[in-house]
Amino acid sequence: MKKPIFDFSYNWNNKLDCQFFTTFRLHNPQKHILNMECEVYLKGHHHKNGKIADVRKMTLAQVNPFIAGLDAGYDVASFQKIVRTMYSKKVPDVETALFDLVLIQTVP
Repeated sequence: MKKPIFDFSYNWNNKLDCQFFTTFRLHNPQKHILNMECEVYLKGHHHKNGKIADVRKMTLAQVNPFIAGLDAGYDVASFQKIVRTMYSKKVPDVETALFDLVLIQTVP
C-alpha cells in the first residue's frame, strides 16, 4: 500500500516542527491506519516523514479546547469556523460529517 500523504497549506500552531502533531481530516479508514508510515508536505513540498501513532474518530461538535488549541492554536469556535469553511463544499453536511483526529509521529 502506498504511503498516505498529508499536505498542509499552513503550519498551524507551528505543529509541524514538533516530534508529535495532530491533523484534523475527513474520516478515511483506508488512509488513516494506525502505525502506517506517511509523508508530510507543506505547501506542496516534502517536509518530513511520519508514522500514524493514533486516530480518533469524531464529529466537529466533539472538538474541545484541548484539541482546537493544540491542533490549530485557536479556540473551539474559531477552529469550527475554519473547518466549516474548508469542508463546506466537500461534504453534504459538515455538522454531521465524521472526521479523524490523526496523531502523527515524526520519523527519520
